[in-house]
Amino acid sequence: MKRRRLLASLAGACGTALGGGVAALTVGTDQVAASARRRAPSEVRMQALPTPATVAGRTEETVSVAVADVDDVTGRIVGERREAGTDTLLGRVEGPPVGEVSGIVTLEFDRPPLNDRWYYAVGVESETGSRRLCESDPLRASGGGVVPTPLADAPEPGRFDHGRLGVEEGRYELTHVWRDDDGTHWRVEYALAKSAYERARGRARGYVGSFADASVNRYAGHLGEVISREARPVDDQRLGRGFDDAEAFSLAVRYVQSIQYALDSETKGTHDYHRTVEETLVDCLADCKDATYLLSGILSQEPFGYETALVFQANHVLLGVRGEDLPGEYDDAGRLSALDGEYVPIETTARWPIGAYPDRPVVAIFDGERWPYVNGEALGPTLETQIDQFRTHYG
Repeated sequence: MKRRRLLASLAGACGTALGGGVAALTVGTDQVAASARRRAPSEVRMQALPTPATVAGRTEETVSVAVADVDDVTGRIVGERREAGTDTLLGRVEGPPVGEVSGIVTLEFDRPPLNDRWYYAVGVESETGSRRLCESDPLRASGGGVVPTPLADAPEPGRFDHGRLGVEEGRYELTHVWRDDDGTHWRVEYALAKSAYERARGRARGYVGSFADASVNRYAGHLGEVISREARPVDDQRLGRGFDDAEAFSLAVRYVQSIQYALDSETKGTHDYHRTVEETLVDCLADCKDATYLLSGILSQEPFGYETALVFQANHVLLGVRGEDLPGEYDDAGRLSALDGEYVPIETTARWPIGAYPDRPVVAIFDGERWPYVNGEALGPTLETQIDQFRTHYG
């Protein structure tokens, strides 16, 4: 099971002299621990489709919601006005008990918003917890009314290699289709709030920080639950049947491997961009590091709970999963040895067998707290390659 939940800062290792062969480096955890706590979403906003409620109307002081299916929920309807991009709470009102709601419910706030951009969030609260039902688009006041204010370069609806992206009020709706090892095509459907995507786009990023975020990312964790419980064959409309550990693990790996590969220079106009989990899911694009972060986030959390690591090669990164955590069906998979144990490598951008990886030296392994493997002989040439690529891109 996963024993290391918070990841360490790469800065602690900077300037350390690396000799040849294998070395183990330990770096501090305080800054990243605080970062992970600060960045973790306050609640899961990935939902199954169809969503239980939708925003039917909004003004400067009211939001109306069409409630479709909350039979499994008890409590009181609650509305919030939040600042777009930061999620700062700007106002809150209570509505009727959910059992009294039939059709559309309108919630009225006591004064217009003072912020430039905000959104409405509507949910249900009870003594046992809360559940977000729906959100509005980000809004701003204009001419006595309100108008949506989407992000610059916000994702647009359309089809992609393995599914489609729908854009609705307050949310992105995703359908993802992929193929398992037996040739069966599987499908999952879910929605992710636009506010979650915008917040994720504003986060700081980097190899260690993005890996830290992914390991506790609730959307990645929930996606793992969706895949293992709700994935269903494309030609079968019934809800997913559930899978044993080996089946669920294989489906999760093949899911990530099916995401369309994209170069940062072509899609982001920069040499090195680290997509968050939310961005990868909504953009439906990933390079090796983005797909590795996503798969790590899925496998690090329940229902899997595996220990994962970043495995670095020259101009490439893949995922390592602690061998002892995997189902017995993978006992014969290829392994990488490090000072803290063995890792099964997983190529995240192509349908390689689990345990296989590109035939070039592994430069280092980062397990979340330490660098239990550093190949000093390969490190120098790798840095030269990275510097050459940086110069090529930026001139």
